[in-house]
Amino acid sequence: MKVIIPAAGIGKRLQPLTFFLPKPLFYSGSKRIIDYVMLTLSDINIDEFIVIIGYKGDMIKEYLLLNYPDKNFSFIYQKKQNGLGDAVFQGIEASEDKDFPFLVLLSDTILQVNLKKFLKTKFSKLALMDVEDPKRFGVAKLDGEYVVDVIEKPENYVSNKAIVGLYYFTSSKKVYQSLKYLYEKNITTKGEIQLTDGIKKMIQDGEKFEHGEVKKWIDCGDFTTILKANSELLKFEKLKNFIDGTSIMENSKMMKNSSIFKNTKIYNSKISNSIIGSNVLIRKSKLVNSIVSDNSVVEGFNGTLICGENTIIKK
Repeated sequence: MKVIIPAAGIGKRLQPLTFFLPKPLFYSGSKRIIDYVMLTLSDINIDEFIVIIGYKGDMIKEYLLLNYPDKNFSFIYQKKQNGLGDAVFQGIEASEDKDFPFLVLLSDTILQVNLKKFLKTKFSKLALMDVEDPKRFGVAKLDGEYVVDVIEKPENYVSNKAIVGLYYFTSSKKVYQSLKYLYEKNITTKGEIQLTDGIKKMIQDGEKFEHGEVKKWIDCGDFTTILKANSELLKFEKLKNFIDGTSIMENSKMMKNSSIFKNTKIYNSKISNSIIGSNVLIRKSKLVNSIVSDNSVVEGFNGTLICGENTIIKK
């Protein structure tokens, strides 16, 4: 089994933080987002992790090689972010194997799913979840146990079954051929080669797709959802807060749903519903709903703060 992990996106909704760090390396809960992706995959045997990188891809590559030295990684550079379908196409094209089953798992998607159960199928399969605003997602139309159509971000209501970033394909050759067809016919959605359109082509050609539900899907697309993800992950890990053992707090309070990472020092301050990175110094501050990135200094600040790496804020 191989897995393709698309991780080339710029993360525009998370600027200015993504000016310094690619989204998969953001902190949430007690880890970085990419660590939760790797944790999801830890239940099954993966022969090769094919990671599609682009924006700040060297940082992702360095992190994965350092922290997962026992895994077999291949890194494919996507020069232009041309859609999820293009990322998967490049991942398949770079493989030396002619035809193989594989998973696709997005690098900013945190799922609670039993992968062994999910993979108990002889057909391709999509992970789905009910959502309130299906216009934001690719969605699936169902007929019993099978997916009969997929639509990328529909303007009119089609279904509330969102495709949540986990895909299983029995044949890389069939996926490759369907995506190649999109290139040849110049079929794009919003100017990009979409995996959803490739799946639609496969269904039209007679490929069967089953669907499976996930226990929980945690979106990390913007500042609000990352803080919400932090809260949900801490709850899942049965933690009120997370503080790395190398960090210290003196004369300070840490309210619920907060995470503090390595070598951070906090004095005479109050932290609530916030994510504080590594090597941060905070003095005489009250932070709520905040994200403070690595190697930053905050003194005398009260309120909500979103700051990138190597930032100094003093009042």
